[in-house]
Amino acid sequence: HMPQGLFGLFTGHSNIMPYLDIPFQHASGRVLDRMNRRYGRARLDALAEQIEACPAELAVRATVMTGYPGEDERDFGELVSFLEALPGLRTLVAFRYHPEEGTPEHARTGGDPDEGELADRFGILGDIGERAQERWGMRLSGRTIEVMADSARGGHSRYDAPLVDGGCVFDAPVRPGRIISAMVTGWAGPDLFVSPGGAEGIDKP
Repeated sequence: HMPQGLFGLFTGHSNIMPYLDIPFQHASGRVLDRMNRRYGRARLDALAEQIEACPAELAVRATVMTGYPGEDERDFGELVSFLEALPGLRTLVAFRYHPEEGTPEHARTGGDPDEGELADRFGILGDIGERAQERWGMRLSGRTIEVMADSARGGHSRYDAPLVDGGCVFDAPVRPGRIISAMVTGWAGPDLFVSPGGAEGIDKP
């Protein structure tokens, strides 16, 4: 449900953050069909092209599932290749399928997915998420970015949702509740280490 003209808003309005939280679920058309999702791989590829073409530097939080009944190696390979090529991937949230009694899929399959294979696939997705965080850390390192100071010692950038994604750790205290300019000096996983600029780094109310 991406509205027409959404991507033009990121460059035309400064109060719209360049951040997309997209529950892709999967990238295999066959699995999406089993999930009764009303979109397929072609729609996801078109969305990835829009993200790539957007002049704004978009950060993407993607949610996917592995181990859905019927997911074979080819299906999982499609998911992996899609995520590895997804522009702007900043945060990857992966869920392992768990059967629930009373759901149509549970009634159709009548059993749990293979736990060993499920654990392997879940680990591969975790590696993709870690590489995405590393790419963003390298991309932002040395740059000055705007940070919302949520406390005297930490905050969040426009590339991360507060209390959901990673945060920014200040190397000097600042006044909370302000937007500051800060240089990215390093990173650890999803978190950025930043150095506020100016006397207190205060830029905007």
